[in-house]
Amino acid sequence: MSDGVFRRHRKSGDVFQAQVRVRPEGAPRDGSEDIYESRNFSDYDQALDWQQTRTAEIKGELRVGRHPTRIPQAMFGNAIRWGLDILDRRIEASRLAGQMVDGSTSNDKNLRAKLKWWLWENPEEPDEEKRIERTDITRVALVSLDKWKLKAVTEGALAAGDGGTATQIHRINAVAWLFKLWRDEHKLTETQLPTPTDEARFTAPAGRSRRCRDAQAAGTDKLDEEAALLTEARLSKSTWLAPAIIISIDTAIRQDELVSLNWGDVFTGVAKPYIHLRAQITKGAKGERGGKERTVPLSKRAVEAFHELKAVNEAEVTTWNAEHPDRPPRKTSPKPVPVATPRAVGHAWDTMIDGARTRAVEGGMSPEDAEESIFPDLKWHDLRHEGVSRWFERTTWSEMRISTMAGHSSLETTRIYTHLRGQDVEVEADGLTDDPGTVKLTEAGIMVLSVKGEWLQFQQTRGLTRAHAEAAIRDAASELDRIAT
Repeated sequence: MSDGVFRRHRKSGDVFQAQVRVRPEGAPRDGSEDIYESRNFSDYDQALDWQQTRTAEIKGELRVGRHPTRIPQAMFGNAIRWGLDILDRRIEASRLAGQMVDGSTSNDKNLRAKLKWWLWENPEEPDEEKRIERTDITRVALVSLDKWKLKAVTEGALAAGDGGTATQIHRINAVAWLFKLWRDEHKLTETQLPTPTDEARFTAPAGRSRRCRDAQAAGTDKLDEEAALLTEARLSKSTWLAPAIIISIDTAIRQDELVSLNWGDVFTGVAKPYIHLRAQITKGAKGERGGKERTVPLSKRAVEAFHELKAVNEAEVTTWNAEHPDRPPRKTSPKPVPVATPRAVGHAWDTMIDGARTRAVEGGMSPEDAEESIFPDLKWHDLRHEGVSRWFERTTWSEMRISTMAGHSSLETTRIYTHLRGQDVEVEADGLTDDPGTVKLTEAGIMVLSVKGEWLQFQQTRGLTRAHAEAAIRDAASELDRIAT
């Protein structure tokens, strides 16, 4: 096993043998001077704990473990190795379970890659002996690590072309995750071990203004870009991609929110269909989970897209089960978009665009022309910009209501996402309206749509809106009584 612990069969019962093999600094690579030790344990965790502790002792390093008295002396590099070990365990547990074990594991592979980057200058090198450790920062004590050291390393990487600004931000965010995990493990407060990343982050890249090209509006002979996208999506192997694109445009939903959405959050069988984005899957003002819940109405096109997703998933599961009768049957996904992480959506998107360009090149177009003319610089996130902009162009909704439905923390953010075309039209989108006083029942109680387009607790509403809500509740109660009798 890669962790140095092996299961051994004995007549008296299985034991776990922990093996330690350390090559002293300067020793020959033939292993003639390697230090080798082993011990047997009846418990796997005890064996692994001894193996890691003894290895650290021989190397003269501090054991990263559950010893609060040693925490001030812990090195950043040791903490990273500890964090990587936790991530490896979670990823392996998810693999064995055949699904993500909990919500926090959905991005573990990406997080692991970012942490490895802090540990080694060449994290993709498979041979550990050839890896180059970032000793200028890994040998720094956790309590001494500051924003200046973190920023110096990431600024150097940016200047050297090792990732863009967004990549450096993700790397720094990985350090913030590690510090929080360390504090939770050792029951420390942020005052005792402050996170050094708060002022180390780069300024985020300038906001994008890319929208799908509208050939008719632009007066060109080019294809309508949205229609071309959907055509290419239906040619891809990801059968969920085309309806997911439609939903993303018509609801302006974030990529990770789309992936986290469950069928229980989708209401297509009501008079005015909508999706309910729970606080657990939305983002707060600083990007963390646990933002404000919100409700987004669905157009007829979006409703049809959700129906298509359900039908596609059921058909694929039925086909797979029929073709593999000797294997445990699969179940339909509890999520409309049946992928584990936002990265899977991005991968499917990139594959689709690469396929479109490849076919163009095979048809005689040069690679340069294909890149410049086929979905040039179009990202999945641009669909959210497209959706918000269309709300302004095609509805009479107020700016406050649009901001609330987009999940923005301020109207200023909404304005950043809005790129109106010259032919702005105020036409109420079919199936996209709810009147003030509309009532819905949620786990939080009775929610009422205010005149500003915000869903409020029934007790918070006033005046005419409350009167409409009370009338709707009375009508619903009467209908229930009629059905019951």
